[in-house]
Parts: sequence; C-alpha cells; structure tokens
Amino acid sequence: MPASEERLTALEKTVTSLRNDFLQAIVENTRSMTTLNKVILQQEQNARDANHEITILTGVVASQGRDIKDIKTRMDGFDLHFASQGRDIEDIKTRMDGFDLHFASLEDKFASLDGKFVSLDGRFTSLEDKFTSLDGKLEQVLQILTTPPKTD
Repeated sequence: MPASEERLTALEKTVTSLRNDFLQAIVENTRSMTTLNKVILQQEQNARDANHEITILTGVVASQGRDIKDIKTRMDGFDLHFASQGRDIEDIKTRMDGFDLHFASLEDKFASLDGKFVSLDGRFTSLEDKFTSLDGKLEQVLQILTTPPKTD
C-alpha cells in the first residue's frame, strides 16, 4: 500500500496545490472584478454627467434658437421700417427737386426785377439831372426878378 499512500499523498498535494491555485485565481478574479466595478461606476458617473451637460446644452441651444428667431423677426421689422424711410426720403428728394425748380423761377424773376430797378435808377438819375437843370433856371429867374432894374 505504500504506493497507494504515496499516490494518495501526491493526490492530496495536487488537490491542495490546485485548491491554492484556484483560491489564488478567485482572489485575483475578485480584485479584477472590484477594479472593473470601480471603472464601471466611474463610467456610469461620467455618463450621468455627460447626460446632464447634454441636457443643459440642449436647453441653451433651444433658448438661443428662440432668441435668434426673435432677432430675425425684429430685423424683418427693421427692414420694413428702413424701406418705408427710403420711400419717405425719395418723396423728400422729389419735393426738393420741385423747390429747386421753384427757386430757379424765383431767381429769374429777381433778375428781371433787378433789371427793372436798374432801369428805374437810370430814370431817377435823368429826372434828378432835369431837376438840377430846372433848379438852376429857377435861380436865374429868381435872380432876375429880385434884382432891381438898372436905371441908366
């Protein structure tokens, strides 16, 4: 039986060695699982954080979209307002062109009046010369009338 005992001892050693190897493998597997669980928990936290940030960004983008639509609507209103002002400016230009024609007509009339005033000024000068001449003649007549006749 010594061979059986030796075989039994060898078997017990092998079983013990296998049990130790199995336990060591379980311990290492448990460590790996713990590490894996920590990584999975961190990834879950990262996924929750990413989802939270995506939710925030979605809200911001939606809000900015509404703001852009509001700005576009207001810009369309400005476009209409500026188009209206452009028409008003064109109307003012048309009226100013009419004033230019009216002022040109008035300038022509003033030029005509100026010519008439020059003509009148010439007539007044002529009348003044005639009055001066008459004044001299009246002086002579007055002198003749006031001078006593000469008795010789």
